Amino acid sequence: MLEGRLGLAKGQVRWWSPAPAVFCSEVKGHIGVEGIPPLIDGFHLAVAQAPARKVGVFHDWSGVTGYDSATRVLYTAEAMPLMPSVDFIDALVPPQLRLLAMAIEVAKIVLRTNFSATTDRASFERHRAEVAAAAARFP
Repeated sequence: MLEGRLGLAKGQVRWWSPAPAVFCSEVKGHIGVEGIPPLIDGFHLAVAQAPARKVGVFHDWSGVTGYDSATRVLYTAEAMPLMPSVDFIDALVPPQLRLLAMAIEVAKIVLRTNFSATTDRASFERHRAEVAAAAARFP
């Protein structure tokens, strides 16, 4: 399993690929631009792991307490070239951070992909487990 972790000044970023064509991340605390390169590097590895398949992306951002607008801009710019390899992006967001859910709606338009946000952990976890299990059956 591919995985990586980075401690940030005010938080942490963790990513992993539990199966081919599945990329997961978890961000806790405040994420600045320094948290984006490890996410994008992991994303590239997940795409390279299954080059003939589209990748399902799961971002657990429920622990995010804040982010800089430069972080949003950098994530969008760095993720853009990967979008042809992406099937969908699901994000679990904290209910109190409505601005993050709104930023995802804008990113969905800019990235031209199926990018959705939810605050329902159970459905997020269930979907992630189903996609990872299906991907593992068809390496």
